[in-house]
Amino acid sequence: MLRQSGLDERRPIADADRIGRIIANADLVVTARQAGKLVGVSRADRFLLLLLLSDLAVDRAYQGHGIGTRLIEETRRHAG
Repeated sequence: MLRQSGLDERRPIADADRIGRIIANADLVVTARQAGKLVGVSRADRFLLLLLLSDLAVDRAYQGHGIGTRLIEETRRHAG
């Protein structure tokens, strides 16, 4: 998803172990799928009194259709 969204330029994708730890240690991960295909993801981390949306990635082919906005809404909803 990082490559498909363009975030690969700003994330250490060559370091699979590090990326795995980043995802494993996330407090909240929300995904968006279209016909079973992963098209978007948000990753958030808790810091004391707030939840920080650390990553928001939407496949370039699906950008501009409100998926990112919906991921933000669902992240907020699940954050409580």
